[in-house]
Amino acid sequence: MRKIRNWKPRIVTTSGRVHDVAVALMKAGCLSAKHLEDLYHIAYAAVGGAQFLVTWDKSDLARPGTREIVRRYCLNHGRHELIIDTPEGVATWLNVTIGSWKS
Repeated sequence: MRKIRNWKPRIVTTSGRVHDVAVALMKAGCLSAKHLEDLYHIAYAAVGGAQFLVTWDKSDLARPGTREIVRRYCLNHGRHELIIDTPEGVATWLNVTIGSWKS
């Protein structure tokens, strides 16, 4: 939290670049057209220069195939490597324990 407390959000507007990245990822086999909202989510993160995308969506966004295609796409197109993982995965990277959620 100390590292990100003073970060200012960067607004990424809809652009042709975002659309182009989403289409390129779909053509690369990342996700199908029925997952267009997920493709745009990844594309916005990539175009915005995000380094991490944290999601609960283990079946689409955080699956190993998606992660690898996105990683290769970003590296091959001169973008920051976009790491996609779950909150549990982030906790593992940071070597911390996630407390239990209460509703």
